[in-house]
Amino acid sequence: MLAGVLQALGRNNEAEPLYRDVWHNWQDMLGRKHPNTLRSATNLAAVLKELNRLNEAEPLYKEALEGCREQLGPRHKDTLRTANNLAALLRAQGRLHEAEPLCRVALEGCESTLGKKHPNTLMAMNNMAALLKAKGRLKDAEPYFRDTLDGYREQLGTRHAETLRSANNLGAILKDLNRLDEAEPLFREAYEGARQEHGGDHGTVITYADNLAAVLNAKGRVDEAEPICRQILESRRAQLGAKHLNTLRSAFNLGTVLQAQGRLEEAAQVYREAHQGCLDQLGSRHPNTLRIANNLAVLLKDTGKYEEAEPLFRVVYEGRCEQFGDRHVNTLRSCYNLGTLKQAQGENDEAEMHFRKAVEGCREQLGDKHPNTWRSANSLAHVLKDQNRLDEAESLFVEAYKGCLGKHGAVHSSTLTYQDHLAGLYEAQNRISDAEPIYREVLKGRQDQMGPKNLNTLKSAFTLGALLKTKGELEETETLFEQAAEGCKEQLGPQHANTLESANQLALLLHGLG
Repeated sequence: MLAGVLQALGRNNEAEPLYRDVWHNWQDMLGRKHPNTLRSATNLAAVLKELNRLNEAEPLYKEALEGCREQLGPRHKDTLRTANNLAALLRAQGRLHEAEPLCRVALEGCESTLGKKHPNTLMAMNNMAALLKAKGRLKDAEPYFRDTLDGYREQLGTRHAETLRSANNLGAILKDLNRLDEAEPLFREAYEGARQEHGGDHGTVITYADNLAAVLNAKGRVDEAEPICRQILESRRAQLGAKHLNTLRSAFNLGTVLQAQGRLEEAAQVYREAHQGCLDQLGSRHPNTLRIANNLAVLLKDTGKYEEAEPLFRVVYEGRCEQFGDRHVNTLRSCYNLGTLKQAQGENDEAEMHFRKAVEGCREQLGDKHPNTWRSANSLAHVLKDQNRLDEAESLFVEAYKGCLGKHGAVHSSTLTYQDHLAGLYEAQNRISDAEPIYREVLKGRQDQMGPKNLNTLKSAFTLGALLKTKGELEETETLFEQAAEGCKEQLGPQHANTLESANQLALLLHGLG
């Protein structure tokens, strides 16, 4: 059928009127309940979904499902496939609670009637995985994604489009679980396989390249990610237009790379364009709109624009609570972000409330060993420390440090950061003998890993020097203050606040020494 060929080529605008004509013709010839009519309704709904005309597709899928149940029975393959398609549509609309029972009916029915390796079963399995991922149940989703990929590799081979799509989907869930080293080869498998099949400008190839760039960005390899992101954005603007949802997603990904590179004004401009586009296309409560609003709010907070950031943070948090519930990982991230804003504004009571929710939710959803759990615990500890609730803060600082140590080892930059925070708590508790050896470990670790001129290394030198000054060990203090002052002057310039503070403390020390 010509409509099917056009759809396969991505020419959905041309396919849609052909599918519609077929549907009307079958109705006239056979009636609305005939299996051929119902099948043509699902074909039309599928192309409308691809065109993002979800509200038009929904009644077609519902009519087809009702008709298939009545004419063919609840276990017929067409009934199960239609239930699966309707569930996918509801998921795309963010109506996750309505979608889940349909997903389960479709998967269980396909497994029992067709077997676990049948293409329809694998499609239903992938849909269940995607739904669980959308609900924030990442650990539950992973085995479904793995089984789907294994099934397609076995049934269709490693280069089939469905296999590559499944590799990409599994890579995405592993990325969300912060298992980046496992995710990267899956994204590369999908990208390289699709590129060999279609060439560099095909829409699917661009999608997989987008995901590969995102994982490179998450691993801190932003210089590798940026040219990929720019090429993707240019291709999608040319092929799809500036307001297409895939173009907006690519703009968002470029914004994250620019933000990681510290090019904040460029990043803010890209985020604003993407946010406005999603508002226009999807509305203020759609998950994609909320994600871009969240990143824009974080950037505004980081540049001190608290009043502009706060309403965005609140819209994102409220929207995610409505969409996913207050225990979804994205909702917890928004809760954490609100806490960081309130902390920056000096409103520690509200900051504490948000951080506690984030800690409890992350422990429940992600476990004690997840970076989001450590980060939330560490931030809550800082708020408690600022309120002089030092004993409460200590266990949280220890939790963050030990969690990161177990995951990344002693010399990882995050481990050194959490270790430094723990030492700062001990110093605040006047436990100098506990703080000093930790400060020394952090300084050595940063010197070895980042170099003597790195700003974190210089901060550690100054902090250790200030501690030793209180102990009267002035000769070593002088050496450390000199390192900090000279390094800050070289890295930040002579008028930077850190340079001036280091130089001032060195001058005071030397004056005291006569």
